[in-house]
Amino acid sequence: SEGNLPEDIQRKFEIPIHADLSSLFIPVRQIKENIRPAWEAAAEFIESSSPPEWEGNIDQEKLETFIRHLRPTVDEIKLAVTEHGWYTIVVDSANVCMYELWLDKYDFNEYEVEAEGVAGISLGQFHTAIKNANSKSGLDVSFTQNMEYTIDDGTPVTSGLINTDSIRNTPTIPELDLTSEIKLPGEELGIVIDRVNKVAGD
Repeated sequence: SEGNLPEDIQRKFEIPIHADLSSLFIPVRQIKENIRPAWEAAAEFIESSSPPEWEGNIDQEKLETFIRHLRPTVDEIKLAVTEHGWYTIVVDSANVCMYELWLDKYDFNEYEVEAEGVAGISLGQFHTAIKNANSKSGLDVSFTQNMEYTIDDGTPVTSGLINTDSIRNTPTIPELDLTSEIKLPGEELGIVIDRVNKVAGD
């Protein structure tokens, strides 16, 4: 049931005509194929070398939290800027800790993409510019294809992006086929959908 979800995250879902609705079986792989989150597409895009052309506005605390989770692990990141949000994945030098972070476009006050791309960012400089800002109405942030970013709280700070080819690539994660399935009684599934509709409608 789509309810009142934003259009870009609504997904059509087909139930086979021969399905037994009294006890509905839906393979996990089928669910993943039909409901593919935007961050997965961004993850495939992360090795692109073209810088983005983007501008937006975001609360200072949200942006600082996003960066603060990364700083203990790495000094530089590749940031995929897509039409749906920001995505990055980092691994520490010992290949022990891996983090994936996704900042959805709905976390921003404004979000405008002229061209999707990947920005190479020095976290130290970026984080310092964010911490030193002072804005109650959010920070204006932009990336340009001239390899620059700007953070503006009324006094703009502009710095250069890093060539993404100089940043360490993330190790390849093996594709695991973990066979499983979800079994839901059709009547109970109907009740769940009705309740979700009521919440979405409110």
